Amino acid sequence: MSSNSERLIVLDGWRAVSALVVVAWHLQQDSSLPLHGTPGLNGLVGVELFFGISGFVIGRSLLAERAASGQISLAGFYVRRLFRIMPPLLLYVGVVLLLTQFGILGSAARGIVNAFVFRCNLGDFSCGGYVGGQTWSLSAEEQFYLVIPLMLAVASVLSRTLITAALFTLPFFVVALYLTGQIVPADFLSEFMTIGLGVVCALHEDRARKIVTAWPGWTILPALAAIFLLRGLEPAGKRSIIEVLTVPPLVMYILLGSAFRPTLLSGVLTSRPMQLLGAASYSFYLWQQLATYPFRGAGAGFYGWALCACLLLALGSHRWLEQPMIRLGAELSRRIQRSRIPLRAGAPV
Repeated sequence: MSSNSERLIVLDGWRAVSALVVVAWHLQQDSSLPLHGTPGLNGLVGVELFFGISGFVIGRSLLAERAASGQISLAGFYVRRLFRIMPPLLLYVGVVLLLTQFGILGSAARGIVNAFVFRCNLGDFSCGGYVGGQTWSLSAEEQFYLVIPLMLAVASVLSRTLITAALFTLPFFVVALYLTGQIVPADFLSEFMTIGLGVVCALHEDRARKIVTAWPGWTILPALAAIFLLRGLEPAGKRSIIEVLTVPPLVMYILLGSAFRPTLLSGVLTSRPMQLLGAASYSFYLWQQLATYPFRGAGAGFYGWALCACLLLALGSHRWLEQPMIRLGAELSRRIQRSRIPLRAGAPV
C-alpha cells in the first residue's frame, strides 16, 4: 500500500462533475427543456464516478488508519459513516414529508422513509417514487460497506492478495449470472463492481499510480467519452456484459489518471466553484431530486431558480450540518478507538 495520505482534491472536482451529470440527466427528461433528448447523456455515468471515488477514498482512509494505529476500528468506521450519511438524509426526508403533508407532493412520496433501511436498490422496494429515486445509489454504497471494512479489518487472516482476488472474482460471477439468465442478481452485483475496484486500487495504490500515469494525460477525455457511449448503448436501467466489464476500469482510470498527474481537465476540476460543489456534493445530490421534480407546468425558469436554491441549500447544509456532524463523528470514533472495544481487529496488511 502507498504511504501517501494526502487529500486528492481533483476527486472533489469529479464529485462535482458526477452531481452535474445526474442533474443534466434528470432535466433532459423534460421535453420543454433544451437538454431534452441529448444523445449519450446518462445519469448513471455520474453514479459510476461517485462509486469509484467512494470505494477508493474510503478504502484509502481505512488503510491509512491501519498504517497509523496497526488496526482498523469497525465501530469507529460505522460511527463515522452514521454521522456522515444520516444528518443530511434526515433533513431531506423531513422536508419531503412536510411537502407531502401540505399536498405539494403526492402521497407516494411518504415512502421516502424507507430510505433509512438502505434497501432502495433491491427489486421493487419503494422509497418515495421520484423524490427518493437517488437513494438507490446510497443504499448500494452502504450495503457494500457492511463487507469491505470487515474484510480489511481481518486482513491478518485474509491477505491483501486474497482480498483483491475476492473482489476481482465479482465481474466473472456477474457474467455467469447474465449468461444463465439471472438478470436481477447480476444487476444487483454489478452495482458494487466500481466500488470494489476503487477499493482494489486503494490496496495497490502505488501500482495503480504507475499504470495510470504511463498513459498520456489527454487520454482521460476519450475514456470519459467511452463511458458515456457504453451507457448509451443500453436502455436506462439495463447493463450489458461489455459495459459491466469495461466501465469500472475506465472510471478508475479517469479518476486516478487525473488525480496523480496534470491533465487537460485539471484546471477545471481544481477550480474554486468545482471544489465548493464537490465538497457539498452529497447534500446537492440529495436535494437535486426535489429541484428537478417534474412539477406540472414547470419550465426552464422554474428549474433554474430551483437549482440555484438547491445549490445554496447544499452549501449551507455542508457548512452548518455536515461539517459539524462529521467532526462529531470523528471525535466519537477516536474515543472508541482509544477505548479498545472488542470490535477492533486485524494486523497490518
